[in-house]
Amino acid sequence: MLMMSDNLAKYRRLSRRSAAVMIHCTILSLLTIQPCSGFIVYPKLLESRMEGGPLTLHVHPGLILNLEKSSIFANNLHFVSSSNENSDHIVVNGQHLERNLYHDATHMSSVIVEQVPRGVEVRGIVTYRHRIYPLVESRSTEGDIPHVIEEIEEAQESGHDEGGGHGTDDLQDLHCASFEMEHDNVKPQLHEEFIVEVCIVVSKNYSASFNSDDDLVNYVGAMFNWAAMPYFDMQCPRIRFQINNITKVEDDFLFRNESCGISTDIHKFGYNASVCGYNAEETINNTVDYIKACFDGNCDIVYHLTSKEIFLIRNGSFQTEVAGLTTLAGVCSVERFAVGEDLPHTYNGRVTVAHEIGHFVLPKSCINVSTSANYTNDFLPGENITEEQFCKSMHPGIQVIPRHKKDTKECHVNCCWNGTSEEYVYSEENSEEEYSDAMDESTAVYHNIAYDDYCSLDGMLDGMACGENKTCYRSECSNHNWTEIRLKYHTLRTFP
Repeated sequence: MLMMSDNLAKYRRLSRRSAAVMIHCTILSLLTIQPCSGFIVYPKLLESRMEGGPLTLHVHPGLILNLEKSSIFANNLHFVSSSNENSDHIVVNGQHLERNLYHDATHMSSVIVEQVPRGVEVRGIVTYRHRIYPLVESRSTEGDIPHVIEEIEEAQESGHDEGGGHGTDDLQDLHCASFEMEHDNVKPQLHEEFIVEVCIVVSKNYSASFNSDDDLVNYVGAMFNWAAMPYFDMQCPRIRFQINNITKVEDDFLFRNESCGISTDIHKFGYNASVCGYNAEETINNTVDYIKACFDGNCDIVYHLTSKEIFLIRNGSFQTEVAGLTTLAGVCSVERFAVGEDLPHTYNGRVTVAHEIGHFVLPKSCINVSTSANYTNDFLPGENITEEQFCKSMHPGIQVIPRHKKDTKECHVNCCWNGTSEEYVYSEENSEEEYSDAMDESTAVYHNIAYDDYCSLDGMLDGMACGENKTCYRSECSNHNWTEIRLKYHTLRTFP
């Protein structure tokens, strides 16, 4: 009689326990889990080739994850905690924090897998609609750690709105952390990868739900790793999201005026329910104000995670279905803010994160105006380019001119053209005064040639002139100190 190996015997015992559980709950198909509350499983590592390498995780007989190592944090992750009295800032090892972070793109899994002496502990998003966490206070008679798989209750939304208003003027006294984010002076690889640098803002009310700062960081990392998965297959350039900073802020800095009303969200609150919360537009504006006043870091996206109820007033109704809001949503610009609801530990804000990130358009001006990378000088692409040259670079092959309008956003230019554009060749010798004199604002005619048929509002490059002694930096027109900017950030992104 053949004797089973210890591993095979243990694996069969695991299968029998899982089969017993299936009596009480419909098991997963190969790709999805049917809705089931409190489904108990006993995850087990079947294969681990090397430290930091791929893992094969048996969740139960219906679900085996082929996990790849994930990276979501900057090497030097900045962690800031601001209070009414003072502010603390530390730099932590991002690689160490993400050492147990893995993903399975097929099953949309983003999990933290920690090998412990008595087995394995798994936390995070195990499939698109389900989360997993260990029951660390109990274990089976054979020592395996039981885990709970629960369906993530989705936020019911009538739709997301974009376009927050302008910042408020009544800034409170803020106690800001005195720090500068360090950037490694590393020569980038040509046109291979674009790193979207993300900064996270949470209120003290939100962070208080976690036992430690490490727990908060791991949770945020797993959720944003999940939201970044749709970009994993993108090429030319590759898109990678990197969390540079997590800031904990006093609630008073982010939330001002609580309002109550009759919610339109029947699914969540029922009929005629009175609900209190915070206006989403005011909340995102308060976040903008805080970042501008207190933050000296490099962020392409600033995302405010909140457990507060946010709402919008539309046509007089108190709409609480909204779960997220962005500003005008441009990476590499001042319009890079978003706010989204999330109940700590549940990951129910993960879809909102992915949705709002999807609104952050990567302008062509960020990556592909230059014809080749140039490491021989410290000039930014916009420092030696006119508006006409910029428009021609943005719209090659057509005759195009820059046109100024009264309502044009700062550090943006209207590049315009039409069918009659060949009758006039715009000359660089034309001064701005001549251009303004020639422009008939009432009919939008330049030298009697209407360039009103087609216009593209394009964000100007960093370093382009936008006024007397003023230049653009991240779509903000001001008297920027470029010596200081180069010293801090260098020119790390140049693509062909």
